[in-house]
Amino acid sequence: MHLSFRREFARASGFTLIELMVGLAVSLIVVMAMVVVFRNTVTGSIQSVSSASTAGQTAFAELSALAELQAAGYGIGIASNADVANHLVVLSGASIDASSKKLTGATQKALPSTPINIGATASDKWNPALCAAGGTQPACGNTVLWTFNDITSATPTPICRGLHVDGSSKQLILISSPSGVACSLSTPANNWGNIVWTQQTLATQLNLSSVAFMVAQPTSKCTLPGASTLPPKTPWVVSFWLDMGTTADRSMTACLGNMAT
Repeated sequence: MHLSFRREFARASGFTLIELMVGLAVSLIVVMAMVVVFRNTVTGSIQSVSSASTAGQTAFAELSALAELQAAGYGIGIASNADVANHLVVLSGASIDASSKKLTGATQKALPSTPINIGATASDKWNPALCAAGGTQPACGNTVLWTFNDITSATPTPICRGLHVDGSSKQLILISSPSGVACSLSTPANNWGNIVWTQQTLATQLNLSSVAFMVAQPTSKCTLPGASTLPPKTPWVVSFWLDMGTTADRSMTACLGNMAT
């Protein structure tokens, strides 16, 4: 009787092999479910951070580019479209040589001689079809350059500055001529190719097009930042496009109040 009782007790107090396998299988399913939930949560967080970072960079690039463009022509004394052509340059196919820091491989695009419907309405801010061959076209390219007078020094000094889209990295880069050195884009001709440019990357996560800028004098006057009335003359405009890699692309037009004819 005593031996039989011990056997019955041992069998009743343990788990069978099948019970252990079932329990293990259930545990694995629960752990796998938790891993999937954790992975999805982390992936969603990473995507949210990446999206927020791209949006932040886009906003910074947008505001920086618009602010820099407002200086175009300041203190130069623009009186005619010929003056504009000397102080506002658009390049196509430009790149910055890694060693010399100079613009190479570029073709200077002629500015349009007559006004173009660009930037008049929201839908006109960026229209790549305007760059296609045929008819009067805006000057289109991956680099736009301008000059302005630096009045922070005792003797006002012409400074050259520009926005450049790198063809390989698709980054938006602010470029500037050496500080304290008088700069000219067109004297001698194509002097922009002789300038050693300093560079500041404005955005690194943008899939920018090789044709990122359009320059023209619009058929309608644009409103200057902070102004409630239209200017007496018609300012030139720079229209540009920022691709966030989503449907939320941004197109903007900068109204160049110091370059009005």
